[in-house]
Amino acid sequence: MMRTRYCTLLLFSFCLLFVGCQKSESNLEELALQGKFELLERIASDDFSRTYQKSSLFYVALAQERQGNVQEAALSLRLYLALAGTQGSSEAAKNLAVLVGNRAGDSALVIEMGLLLEEQQALNETTAKELYQALLADKRIEDAHRVFSTYLKGTLDGLSYAKVLIEAQASFSLVMQALDALPIGDAVNLLLSVSSTELGMQRSFDYYSYAITYERKNLDEKQKQVLYASLARFASQADLRVQANKYQSLAQPLP
Repeated sequence: MMRTRYCTLLLFSFCLLFVGCQKSESNLEELALQGKFELLERIASDDFSRTYQKSSLFYVALAQERQGNVQEAALSLRLYLALAGTQGSSEAAKNLAVLVGNRAGDSALVIEMGLLLEEQQALNETTAKELYQALLADKRIEDAHRVFSTYLKGTLDGLSYAKVLIEAQASFSLVMQALDALPIGDAVNLLLSVSSTELGMQRSFDYYSYAITYERKNLDEKQKQVLYASLARFASQADLRVQANKYQSLAQPLP
């Protein structure tokens, strides 16, 4: 009799714990939907400290990501995945890991979760793009081409495709092909945008050597000014001081 009563109480305790966890997760989801991410991070962190529920840790990572703390979010997701395992992690967590991973410079996280989403037929256009960039950056060209052909080929226009390659720092031959396929105006504007980022000396020299070929193209006056500004920036980053001064003098201040 006592044993039966004990088992009943134990089962009742588990039920209360299960209901409590469900209620807690529901409250966290409500805070996320309301956009109260600072409060969400605090409450989810406290809940995880008490219960060690992996779902609470997911909401910690989500709150950190939405507040712009991508490095912290990546660490929280790594811990979540360690607790849940790749097969036990939610689809939402995998999607978040892919989105956070590239921004945190953790291409391994993007690739691991992205390929798992692909295996589960759960890749969407956004996560496929992130996975494609990570695969290119990791020099996994065959996998990258497969992802592009399967998920992105029909969704990206030429300009978007060029931006993806540039952001992924893909091989420069691929970048040149993508730029060559663009209308001149789009290409020179994109070169200007790229020139304002930190590229490193070799990459800057590659862009400078490519961009200078546009001097032979039929550009209008505004396009020439955009090109000169780009060339000045590329040359400066490539430590080509004479060329940087030359194009800086040719470039007029852009509006």
